[in-house]
Amino acid sequence: MAAFLKLYLFLLLFLFSPIVSVKAGEEGYDDDDIGDDDSTEKENDNIISSKPKPSSFSPPTTTSSSINKEQPPKGSIHLTTLTLDKLLNDGNVWLIEFYAPWCGHCKAFANSYETVAQQVHSSPPTNGKFGRVAKVNGDSEKATASRFNIVGYPSFFVVDGWSVYEYKGPRTIDGLVKYVKVGYKQDDPLALWSSPMGP
Repeated sequence: MAAFLKLYLFLLLFLFSPIVSVKAGEEGYDDDDIGDDDSTEKENDNIISSKPKPSSFSPPTTTSSSINKEQPPKGSIHLTTLTLDKLLNDGNVWLIEFYAPWCGHCKAFANSYETVAQQVHSSPPTNGKFGRVAKVNGDSEKATASRFNIVGYPSFFVVDGWSVYEYKGPRTIDGLVKYVKVGYKQDDPLALWSSPMGP
């Protein structure tokens, strides 16, 4: 009970404490509060200029911001938690691989998955919908992996609008290409209440 009370008080203080932000030139800002030390500015520049290290096993992929609707992407599209919903609601059929950089099966299948992406992206539309191939790093995109209830890597899903299908077939180029084009329609989609696209 005491632990609950402490947690309750902490949340009250945290949630209802005022957050104040003062910018230079605004009232309450005192130029004398800042020393001549530029170390904070240098640290901020270092943080801003630092770039994430690319995965050592993954071939180059298309970023979600560089997708051109008129010309299909060449390789798989890297999805993040921030870009997932916007891209999946574009009216196309998406094949998504959840992988982890430390997963041996993912490393072994990486080049084959890029071949899947090239074949699907160069195919004509089926029923007016293009196929798109994407991947999500489940290790760094934990919210998206949790949303899709990922328990092992690699895991594959097809998303067609609000319907989500889990691919349980063999991890082969032909198997994945056929599944994203028409094969998924033979399976039942995940139930709406357990679907990543559901409520």
